[in-house]
Amino acid sequence: MKLWWLALLLTVCACSKKEPAPIERTEPWLANPPDATTALRAKFVVTDRCEANLLLKAKEGSLRGVARVCRGELDLNLSDLSDSRGTLSVDVASIEMRGDGDAGRGEEQTREAQNWLDVGASRPEAERERLRWATFTITGITNTSHPNANAGRRERVEPEAEEPPSLPDDDADGAAPNPRERRSVTMTARGHLVLHKVRVDVEVPIRATFHYRGRATDDSTPNKVQITTRRPFLVSLAAHDIKPRDAAGVFQAQGMKLMGTTVGADARVSLSASAVLQQP
Repeated sequence: MKLWWLALLLTVCACSKKEPAPIERTEPWLANPPDATTALRAKFVVTDRCEANLLLKAKEGSLRGVARVCRGELDLNLSDLSDSRGTLSVDVASIEMRGDGDAGRGEEQTREAQNWLDVGASRPEAERERLRWATFTITGITNTSHPNANAGRRERVEPEAEEPPSLPDDDADGAAPNPRERRSVTMTARGHLVLHKVRVDVEVPIRATFHYRGRATDDSTPNKVQITTRRPFLVSLAAHDIKPRDAAGVFQAQGMKLMGTTVGADARVSLSASAVLQQP
């Protein structure tokens, strides 16, 4: 009888023992793998020489002009171009105008254009400096033909005068110098244009051409980017309060009769600018 109770007691104790905690598996394949995609970002500085062409069509003819001074910075994600930002400014005080046929009124038309833009010769220098820059701030990139820079369309590369000479040992061992490549990507740059203290949202279709010193690969950075508009974009004179003024910035009401007849109400702008890789 005692043996029966002893056996029962041992059985109850055995059943009441706690199950050991499961072993946590820490094999490498169970861990979350790191993101294999690393953003390749680079900053570029816009060179001061550019070409911003303006065309103002009116009933009695067209006015044309060009501004050739720029500045700005581009912060590009070369592995995901849609994640790129930047600014590009054009100096409207550097504008040079010409009418149809260049009838000898270029200098006069240039002065008139500067007056209308409120950067006339009699304006205070501080105010003139503040108003002379038309700045396009890029806040988003859409409609990219290729997601990253090095996958863009291959462009023909012509010999460049500034190309650095080959290293001496290139000829010694018969090895060819590293080939240069250019890749172009079309996209739409979205943002806002600030001109004459007025901000207007704009979308500009552009082509970005990336210049590489060697092969364009996933981990290579171009040394230069060329930005060109694929078609002109419109800038409304009225929206930016561009109107007849004299050299001191005083509104000239009688000049309003020129709007739409000899001066177009909108400027069609085409831009070509370059930016070089910012050195660390």
